[in-house]
Amino acid sequence: MEKFFTILTGNTLGSHEEINRRLTTKGLTKVTSSAESDVIIAFCPIVSRAGTDIEAALQQIPAGKPNILVVLHHTFNPDYTVPDSSRLVTREDVKLTVDCLFHESQGLLECHRNEAAFKKIVNIILPMNDWEIIEASEASEALEHKILEQDSPKAGKPVILVVLHHTFNPDYTVPGSSRLVTREDVILTVDCLFHESQGLLECHHNEAAVKEILKKLNIHSEIAVSSVDPRIIWRVKKTMMLTLLL
Repeated sequence: MEKFFTILTGNTLGSHEEINRRLTTKGLTKVTSSAESDVIIAFCPIVSRAGTDIEAALQQIPAGKPNILVVLHHTFNPDYTVPDSSRLVTREDVKLTVDCLFHESQGLLECHRNEAAFKKIVNIILPMNDWEIIEASEASEALEHKILEQDSPKAGKPVILVVLHHTFNPDYTVPGSSRLVTREDVILTVDCLFHESQGLLECHHNEAAVKEILKKLNIHSEIAVSSVDPRIIWRVKKTMMLTLLL
C-alpha cells in the first residue's frame, strides 16, 4: 500500500499535517481522492465524548478500502493518559486505530505516545513489494499440513514459516508450531503474537522469534532486536520465500 488519502472528521487544528508530512518522507504518496488510494487515513478529533465522536467519524469514512483511524486528543500534557480507542471500533475495514495527543499551539505533541502511533501507521501502510505473503484463513492444527502442502509456494526456495497468533496478551502461551511442519524446504518455523491495534506485540516471545530469523538468515545486526521493524528484515533477502500463516 503506497498511496494514502486523508479524511478529517472534525477540526484537527492542522495537527494531521505532521503525520502526512512524515508519511511522504517515508516514500508514500498522498492522493486527492479515495479512489486513487490504497488506504484511507481518517483523523478524528475528540470534542465531546470519545464514543460519540468516533461513531460519528466512522459514518464519514467510506467503505471499500482499508482504513486507519487516528483519534486526536486535545491536551498540552505529553504524558496525558487516554483510553485505548480501538476498543470502540468494530468495523473490519478499519485495520488500525491509534490515539494521538495534540494542542493548537504545538500541533502534534512530541511524546512517546505519538511516536508509537506513527510507527504503527507506517508498519501498516509500508509497501509490501519485496516479499511474497501467502495468507490462509484457517490456522487450526488439523489444516496446517494441508495448507503447507497445497497452498504454499512450489518447492525450490527455502521457506521461513511465521505463525501469527492473535492476542493482546504479551505473555500468551502458544504451542510450538514447528512440530506440525515436516516439509524439508521449511528451514525455520517460529510463533509470533500480534493484535490488530498494535501489530506485533512487544514481548520476549517475538524478540526471540526475530533473533531466530536473523540467525537463520545469517544477519548480524548491531541494532537491538526490539527496535527492528520486522519488515526491514524481510527485505534483506528477496530470494528467501516467507510464508505467513494467519
